[in-house]
Amino acid sequence: MPIHDKNDLKNHIQEYLKLKKIENDYKQEINKLKQSYDVIENNIVSYMNNNDYLDKEIIFEKNKLKCSNMKTSETITKKYLLEKLKLFLKNEEAANQAVQFIYNSRKESNKLSLKVSDIK
Repeated sequence: MPIHDKNDLKNHIQEYLKLKKIENDYKQEINKLKQSYDVIENNIVSYMNNNDYLDKEIIFEKNKLKCSNMKTSETITKKYLLEKLKLFLKNEEAANQAVQFIYNSRKESNKLSLKVSDIK
């Protein structure tokens, strides 16, 4: 429902803050669940890795579990990109220019957002 006056604004802010608090409470609870989940997952993965269960399926109730080794790459940061371009181009100035060109060419957009913080 749209806001027509200051009273509506006050009611919307009050409801917004109430919902934000509920959301934060749920996020904290989810974080606790994720921590427990991660500990259990690490134990399962460790056991499967140490006992020759890699790439084998375990059927449990209505689920299939499979522990596989996956390759991941590090994130490409500005620092990483600059270091690798310096090595490749063998020219620090050209590497700096290339990185600046890449970073300055990224698409930008603006989004209005509402930030909430506690008054201290």
